[in-house]
Amino acid sequence: MNRMKDIAAWCSLAAAALLAGCGGGGSDASISGAVSGLGAGLSVVLVNNGGDAQTISANGNFSFDGKIAPNSGYNVTVKTQPTGQTCLVTSGSGVIDFSGASVGNVAVTCYNNVTVGGTVTGLNAGGVVLQDNFNSADTVTVSANGGAGVNFTFPLKHALGDSYNVTVLTQPSSQVCTVTQGQGGITAWSNITGVSVTCQ
Repeated sequence: MNRMKDIAAWCSLAAAALLAGCGGGGSDASISGAVSGLGAGLSVVLVNNGGDAQTISANGNFSFDGKIAPNSGYNVTVKTQPTGQTCLVTSGSGVIDFSGASVGNVAVTCYNNVTVGGTVTGLNAGGVVLQDNFNSADTVTVSANGGAGVNFTFPLKHALGDSYNVTVLTQPSSQVCTVTQGQGGITAWSNITGVSVTCQ
C-alpha cells in the first residue's frame, strides 16, 4: 500500500514538473530601454518584433506596451528614423528566460547625419554648379569671389555607410573647374569638409 502511495506521489511531482516546463514558468516580461542623442523637436518610431510601435520624442527612458512570454524572442528595431538623423539599436534582441525577467537595457543612440562640402578656389567669373552622387536634388551653386576660396555644403545629408561623389554639373562660362578628394564613403559621424574644387 505504501509503495502505491509513493508511486502516486512521484507521478504527481513528475507531472507538475512537466507542466511547469511546458507552460514557461514565469510571468510575461516588459521590454524597455533609453534613447540618447535625439535632436530637439524630432521623433523616432521603434517597434518590437515588427509591432507595438512606440513614438519617442525626447531623450530618456521608454517602454513597450506589450509583454513578451518566457522563452519567447524580442527584437527592437527602428521603423522610422528622425529627420536628418540615424538611430542605432544595441542590446535590442534576445530571448526572455524561463523566469520571465524583464529586459531594461535596450539602448537607442541617435546621430546627426553627415554633410558633404568643401572649398572652391580660383573662381573669378560667373558661377559653378556642383552635384553629389549625380542627384539632381543635391546640387549647390558657388558664385565667383575674386578667386578667393568659397566654402560650400550640399543640402542632402548622409548616414554611416553611404558614399559621396562630387562632380561639376555646370562649368563657369570662361573657366574649367576640376574636383579632387570628391569621392569616398561615410565611415564616421563627422562632416566631410575636404572636397576641393579648383577653377582655372
